[in-house]
Amino acid sequence: MQGLMMDYPLTLTHFFERSRRLFPKKRLATRVPGAPLFRYTYADFAERVTRLAGALEALGVVRGDRVGTLAWNSHRHLELYWAAPLSGAVLHTVNIRLSPRDLTYIINHAGDAILFVDASLWPVIEPIRKDLRTVRQYVVMPDAELESAVDGVLSSAFHAAGQRCLANSVCVAVGDAYEPLKRRLAEKGEAMVVGEGSDPDTEVGPVISGSALERILEWIDKGVAEGGELVLDGRGKGSDDGNFLGPTIIEADAEAEIAKEEIFGPVLTFIRARDLDHALEIMNASPKGNAASIFTTSGGAMRKFRYEAQAGMIGVNIGVAAPMSFFPFTGWKDSFFGDLHAHGRDAIEFYTEKKVVITRWPE
Repeated sequence: MQGLMMDYPLTLTHFFERSRRLFPKKRLATRVPGAPLFRYTYADFAERVTRLAGALEALGVVRGDRVGTLAWNSHRHLELYWAAPLSGAVLHTVNIRLSPRDLTYIINHAGDAILFVDASLWPVIEPIRKDLRTVRQYVVMPDAELESAVDGVLSSAFHAAGQRCLANSVCVAVGDAYEPLKRRLAEKGEAMVVGEGSDPDTEVGPVISGSALERILEWIDKGVAEGGELVLDGRGKGSDDGNFLGPTIIEADAEAEIAKEEIFGPVLTFIRARDLDHALEIMNASPKGNAASIFTTSGGAMRKFRYEAQAGMIGVNIGVAAPMSFFPFTGWKDSFFGDLHAHGRDAIEFYTEKKVVITRWPE
């Protein structure tokens, strides 16, 4: 006998499909320790859950297996909440506040076959790993969140059509982050909506004028002529009735002219660095020095970047390092003209008319 309100069961599959189908643009927000707020849509969430379920199957997880998690309440944990049961496994969330003895007993008693662990919590598991008899695989989830870096770089480079003073013109990817970062920047950049600013769905509007568009297109041609490779070509995006250019990413050498110029448009130059020292060497060789940002969860990397980066405004896990007005807007090198910076004490100094009074009193 069917019910009076609905003719399908309230299973996880129906909830999952409903959110993907009806609310693809609704946004979720979580925070990973040491990283900025992470935002993505239900469509992104659904894609990641589906991929994670496939990864569980590839790891040999079968119906009825226990999938343990020792993780903070981030989007990655949320994805495990859905991927494990949707693939037929049983999700076992382990309390991070338990003692090593209790953790050992509970994980063994549950018979967890796979254990997902946040990198920051791995020191909790490492000492008892030899005593966990049922766990055959460990998956360590890094605290450095690639997607947060991708969103920060895309926003800085392409929002406002890349035509703001703190727009990011160059992205230097360090070590093993290079390929996955390049791939995700291209995927998410391709999906950004190019159109009129009056459209609420628009993410990349037109550039300021036809002459500006011509200048930016010339830089793209110059970058390719220098040996650069177009990872993402935004030419032809948007309406023909306007000065539109979609997100464009050019993979180039650090010595290329395009890597040393603030293009002031939706064009990002992508460069490889061996390590942080090499990345700083590339950055500090640039004649520009308005602002620079680093995406990391390493305090040591942050401190090194903070002190050695030759730029006036430094961001840590922030795409646009724009200071509040009571701090100076401190561009360096060719990114600064004059002898005083805007905002902060320099602005007060600029508008202050000084008076010096020298006195001497007779005895």
